Amino acid sequence: MGQAISTELAAFCHSGVSILVGTRDRCLFAECVRAVGARVERGRRELSVFVPLATGAVTAANLADNQRIAVCFTRIEDHRSIQFKGRAVAVALASDASAALFRETASAKDLSRVRFSTQRAREVMAASDVVLVASGTATLEALLIRRPMVVAYKMVPLTYWLVRRLGVAKLAHFSLPNLLAGRELVPEFIQEQVRPDVMGPAVLGALDGTQLAAGWYDQFTEIHRQLRCDASASAAREVLALVRGSR
Repeated sequence: MGQAISTELAAFCHSGVSILVGTRDRCLFAECVRAVGARVERGRRELSVFVPLATGAVTAANLADNQRIAVCFTRIEDHRSIQFKGRAVAVALASDASAALFRETASAKDLSRVRFSTQRAREVMAASDVVLVASGTATLEALLIRRPMVVAYKMVPLTYWLVRRLGVAKLAHFSLPNLLAGRELVPEFIQEQVRPDVMGPAVLGALDGTQLAAGWYDQFTEIHRQLRCDASASAAREVLALVRGSR
């Protein structure tokens, strides 16, 4: 992008707007997908747009053909819309594993001209309006960058049985945000609860705020403040104290 995006437009792009990505193939047939987030970067001269892996294969193939892309940002409450047009320079993915899965999903497409940029999990997460995340340190990272989330975790049945025997299952919560807050800030699901019909509505509820506890953002900010010094060790100490107290 030659001209820098203005600070006002950059703020608009980061303000929780709806994002649609339009591309076309070599026969000029159009394709449109909904993006999960976007970030204005590199001195406001680059716009990174994040689309779901499950729906992005055709978009990536179209970009491989001609690199032409249009991105439309719409604010729902007043219908203000802004459109950017340009040429894509790369496809950003969270990890090498995501890139491999992406190539497998789009194996019927010619991706030889697509440049992949991997190891950008934090950027993908920061650009998202809501994150569906496996329980673990990724939930702490989502908390520290203040992203709404839904947490899910499914273990091998024998492992889950052992965890219950050790008393960890007696904890009221298992995700780090809820453990550190001492109350449920974000929805969490484990074992048989990890099903699309359960988590789908929860993700939509986290997106519109109805499934998140009141004051979740301020609580995330307070936890961040408490953990700023040696965050990983501090979080581990807090969780260990909770586990010991549950026995």
